[in-house]
Amino acid sequence: MKKYFFVLFFIICIIFILTLPTMSASNDFVGLDNNIDISPNDDRIVFSYYQKGVASIYTSKINGSNVVQVTKDKKNSHLCPVYSPDGSKIIFISTPKNKTTLKSSIWIMNKDGSNKKEILKADGFINKAVFSPNQEHIYFSKAGNYKNYSPIARKTFHDFDLYSIDIDGKNLNQLTSEKSYNISDLGITSNGNALIFEKNNNIHFFYLDSSKKVDIIKPLENYSNIEQKEVYDPALSPDNKFVAFSAVANQTGTFEYELFTMNMETKECKHITNLKSCVSKPVYFHKSNKILFSQDMNWPNNPSKYKICILDTNSNNIENVDITINSK
Repeated sequence: MKKYFFVLFFIICIIFILTLPTMSASNDFVGLDNNIDISPNDDRIVFSYYQKGVASIYTSKINGSNVVQVTKDKKNSHLCPVYSPDGSKIIFISTPKNKTTLKSSIWIMNKDGSNKKEILKADGFINKAVFSPNQEHIYFSKAGNYKNYSPIARKTFHDFDLYSIDIDGKNLNQLTSEKSYNISDLGITSNGNALIFEKNNNIHFFYLDSSKKVDIIKPLENYSNIEQKEVYDPALSPDNKFVAFSAVANQTGTFEYELFTMNMETKECKHITNLKSCVSKPVYFHKSNKILFSQDMNWPNNPSKYKICILDTNSNNIENVDITINSK
């Protein structure tokens, strides 16, 4: 009996690992990365696009027109771009092409790509950075290890903690000392009192006052239609009243990841997409009831083939953002 349960557990682990979303890019990959952001005026989006395995940052109008390349580097990928609260700046993460080394840096630039400046060269892998609402500080999550904890798991980044640094690159401060297995999709509340992120497949709020209190939210805990309760890619609405996230909506055969929202006051969850693929990285519009997100059109195969979409949360209508970038 014990042997049977061990074999069953082993099979389940392999299935789970193989069906997890991945951001890995091969040396010749061409296409969109799934990390995206929207300007405070809701008029432009910023994203990374790979050419021959190296990602550069581009912006476009909200409908995908007027595409402008704002960074370029032959050896380092520029990832996870984020607009400043006033829309004048963009921060991004620079990391070596293969993303398998504990090296990365945070850069800041004007929204048109001018006046680029390296804020921090890190001794670890930074996977997300965000502005404070007053634009005086940057918060980020950084891994200190690249390994696999299990012989059946692929190598990835571990031992994460949270940090802050001033916008001028001074006063680096380590906020946590937990060496967490994972921290991803870092965000911040509109009043700047707490960081929000995904950790251990749940949503965490880390309060930035002296208490350093942590709230853990499990949105699908009482959602009877979903057996797999893990959540990914949490994103707060500008008024902090809702959180959008990705979760497994179908566990029969290939896992399908869809978008959900949760009312922060009532804890009511809603299933808001039904695209039967892998939907990820939701971002709320600032001035209208819409959500920007990525959809993998090649799911579950590799490589990923992302497109950007817009969901109207009032009508549930979905529009595609048609972005055209010529391959080099």
